[in-house]
Amino acid sequence: MIPFPSTRLPFGPSLWLAARLLPLYAARGSLDALLAGATPAPGRRDYRDVEPARIIAAVKRYGKRPWLMRNRRCLREGLLAFHYLLLAGHAPRLHFGVIASSLKSGRPRAHCWLTV
Repeated sequence: MIPFPSTRLPFGPSLWLAARLLPLYAARGSLDALLAGATPAPGRRDYRDVEPARIIAAVKRYGKRPWLMRNRRCLREGLLAFHYLLLAGHAPRLHFGVIASSLKSGRPRAHCWLTV
């Protein structure tokens, strides 16, 4: 499970720290574990005063030039935006598309995106 920082931190520092920790957990965990870790407990709305546009802009800013997860930027940004949009009281959906022919290679290629 991804230990997202305590929401007692202000939004910006919390997101900055989560963006730094996520690649470390992604290297060791399964996609199921990443999704479970990015989903806060039901009813938590710790950043309800943060506008969606601010969340997306911050995720893009902190997701620039990742040292780790370089080839999985959409996953990194998607999980971060998903987590913080949920905490802001929105209903984001994380979508995945897989290139079927890549499943045979042992290294699947995919893309993820978010809708609100």
